[in-house]
Amino acid sequence: MNHNDGMADAGFAQLIQLHLLDSSLHELKSRANALDVGQEETALFKRRAAETAEVRQRARDLKQEEADLEAKAASLAAKKQAWHKKLYDGSVVSPREVESIEAEIKNLTAQIEAAEARAMELLEILPSAQAEARNAEIELVRLKKKVEEKKAKAAEDLKILQAKYAEKAKFRTPIAEKVRAPLLAQYEAIRKKIGIPAMSEAREDGHCAACGLPVPTKTQERVRQDHVAVCESCHRILFMPLGGI
Repeated sequence: MNHNDGMADAGFAQLIQLHLLDSSLHELKSRANALDVGQEETALFKRRAAETAEVRQRARDLKQEEADLEAKAASLAAKKQAWHKKLYDGSVVSPREVESIEAEIKNLTAQIEAAEARAMELLEILPSAQAEARNAEIELVRLKKKVEEKKAKAAEDLKILQAKYAEKAKFRTPIAEKVRAPLLAQYEAIRKKIGIPAMSEAREDGHCAACGLPVPTKTQERVRQDHVAVCESCHRILFMPLGGI
């Protein structure tokens, strides 16, 4: 590094401008990357969609069970009626056969009663299950709309940030061209190695603004004279804050 002690480093003021511009561009990028595109709402939507599918399926299963019970009860009643008819039409005279038919009628009666009991339960369960499914669907629609709104807002904000970035970025090359090549190379190397910021203010309290550690007195003097000096701790190029140290 060339420590020009006799005079301020040529192009150092432009380097500070470049640093401030890069920091501004970096801030715009960070804001763009941090835009809320509805990540939380999307995750919640996915969870609720799975839950809604289960609730919806339960309501469907109960509705199908109700239909199956109606068909079963009708079939059992028809069989019972047929056995009754046979029992009393005079065609059965054997006591054993009569006993068998009566047992079958008793069994069918029990099945019918069980089906009717379950049907009564469904009369209470099914409406609430269907209501739960409807409410889940409504909530799902609301969440989907929220996700779409967040994404749309993020897209609008991104366009604005991209426009601001493009407007600022066009000044980078003209500013960089005014910085001495070795100094610019040093700055770009630091920027590549540690990222933004590659420069840091030497604060009035004698500390580096980036890492917070003390800056030696001699280094502070060099910074005051706009000579190239780096922080011994974070290795960023130091400069005096606006208004002086």
